[in-house]
Amino acid sequence: MTVDTDAVPSITNQIATAIKDTLDLHLDEYIGRSQIRDLYYHFQPEVINAALCPALGIYDQGWETTLETIRGRDGAGNLLPGMVENRYSFSLMVFVKGRKREDSLLVVNRLSDAVRACLQNNFQLGGIPVNVVVRAGDPTGAVEEGSSVLRATELRVKIDTWSLQGHTTF
Repeated sequence: MTVDTDAVPSITNQIATAIKDTLDLHLDEYIGRSQIRDLYYHFQPEVINAALCPALGIYDQGWETTLETIRGRDGAGNLLPGMVENRYSFSLMVFVKGRKREDSLLVVNRLSDAVRACLQNNFQLGGIPVNVVVRAGDPTGAVEEGSSVLRATELRVKIDTWSLQGHTTF
């Protein structure tokens, strides 16, 4: 059987999509719906202005193998795949706007806390065990754009997952 690799999403793309889907389904449980109305998602860095806020960038930051199990052999002596634990890293950029400098700082911190809590409590990959670690950076200084004040902050998300050695999907 031949696999059409263009039709099969990579593990990294599956995780990025799962992050967005988790936030779509559960983020309003952690922050007022009015604060995330029309939340704009993007997966490639781009210029964000007040019209696009609030916005959340989900950027792939690579992965690393953290643990591999010893491979075995079946009864016929064929080599069997072992298990591998990989750590996938993402940079989630949170962009918000406010009316005043103080407002924008409050909003960016509130939304960042909501994203963290939402991912820690709800993120899953269809029954595959995962571990989610979120680390926040400092919010940027306020940037004025017209009558709005913009701020951003980075959340560094690390997701540990298990899969079979040598596989490109779960």
